[in-house]
Amino acid sequence: GSQSEAVSSTNHKEVKADKPIVWNFADYGKQLVVGQDHAIDTIQKVLIANSKLADLGNPRRQRILASFLFVGPTGVGKTETAKALAGWLKDYGYDYLRIDANQFSDREAVWTLLGSPKGYIGSETPGLLPDAISRNPKQVILIDEIEKADQGFYQFMLQLLDEGYVVERSTGKIYYLQRAIVIITSNLENKRIAEIMETLKDPIQIDIAVRKTIESAMISFGGGRSFRITPEFLGRIDAVIPFRSLGFEDLVEIAHREIRGLGVNISYETVYELTQKYYPIAREYGVRYFLKKIQEDVLTQ
Repeated sequence: GSQSEAVSSTNHKEVKADKPIVWNFADYGKQLVVGQDHAIDTIQKVLIANSKLADLGNPRRQRILASFLFVGPTGVGKTETAKALAGWLKDYGYDYLRIDANQFSDREAVWTLLGSPKGYIGSETPGLLPDAISRNPKQVILIDEIEKADQGFYQFMLQLLDEGYVVERSTGKIYYLQRAIVIITSNLENKRIAEIMETLKDPIQIDIAVRKTIESAMISFGGGRSFRITPEFLGRIDAVIPFRSLGFEDLVEIAHREIRGLGVNISYETVYELTQKYYPIAREYGVRYFLKKIQEDVLTQ
C-alpha cells in the first residue's frame, strides 16, 4: 500500500461541533462491535472522567482527551471499536485518522508523516499528521500495530501524548490538538492476553495481569531491531484495554449480521451450522478470514 493509504481521514463537514458531548457511546458501540462490551464500557468510563477534567480546565486534557492501548487477539474488533468511536464522534466535529505503523518502519517514512527536516527532499510538502491537525484539531487518531513502527515514530508518540501538539518539521509551525483521542493497537503477547481474559474474572486482576504481560513483552525483528513497550510509554496511556477471544455464540451473531448486511436472507440455523464448520478457522486466524470463508460458502451455493 502507498503512504497515502496509510493515513485516511473523513471528509470535513459542518457539524454540530462545540456542543457538549453526552457520553452515551457504549450503546452505539455495542451495536457495531460484538462480544467486547467490557472494552466499550471501559472506554466510556475513561472518556466521561477525562471530559470532566477537561471541563474543569485541566490543560493536559484540553489537548489529548484520552489515550488507549488496545491489546489482545487479532481480528476480534480492536480496529472496529476505534472506527465505531470515530463514527460516533463525527457528529461532534471529529475527524478520523488511521495510521498503519507498519508503513512507518523506517526514518524516511516517518518524515512523510511528520514532514521532512529543512533541506531534505520533500521538505516543501507538509507532513500528513500536521496537515490533518491544521485542518481539524479534533481527531480520533488510530495507530495500528505500534510494534511495527520505527523507534523514531515511537519516540514521537511519547512526545505527542505528553505535549498534545505536533511540530511541522520543515516550517517549525506548531499544531495543537483539541481534546483528541489517541488509540494504539498492539498484537504483542496476544495469545497470553487471551488466556488471561479466559481465566481471570476480576477486572482489577485482569488489568494488572495484562499490564505486567505488556511490560515484559519484547519482540525481535530481523537486522537486530527489537521492540518493547516501555514503562514510560505505558505511564502515559489512560487505559490498557484487553479484547477477548470471541466465543462460538459471538461468531454466530457476527456472521449472521454480516451475511444479512450483504442483502442475503439467511436463517439463524444455517449460520449456526456454517459457524460450526468454520469455527476452527476463526480460532486460528481471526474473524476476518472466518467471515470470508462463510461468505464464499453462502454466495456460491
